[in-house]
Amino acid sequence: MGTWVPLVRTTPTLRTNGTIYGLTTKGGGGENGAAGVVFSFTNKLKPFVALQLWSGNEGTRVGILRQGFAGATGVKFGTADASYTVMNDTFLIATVPSGARTARVTVLEPGGNLATLRPFRVVSGR
Repeated sequence: MGTWVPLVRTTPTLRTNGTIYGLTTKGGGGENGAAGVVFSFTNKLKPFVALQLWSGNEGTRVGILRQGFAGATGVKFGTADASYTVMNDTFLIATVPSGARTARVTVLEPGGNLATLRPFRVVSGR
């Protein structure tokens, strides 16, 4: 008899802390293991930041998500410094700076910089 693998009920989700979370339909407690299981998986994945928009013009305001923004010291679109406002510990808003090019967005923090997994595309025109 082969190995039984629980059916995944939801699409596993990679969170900004570098951990993958998901939910199975079976495998937990309950009668005959009928209850699902919430699971997490970490395999040396690095924390990152996520954007609410993935493209925009210079001057576009972009929401950035993560945990622990209280100590943020800067935001860069590629090599261009952006103005930003920390709204709370998990959300900040940055403005695409003049001269920005398509590149990853980086939030500078004392404990280590955090970057997006894919580039933000800067489009020309308004």
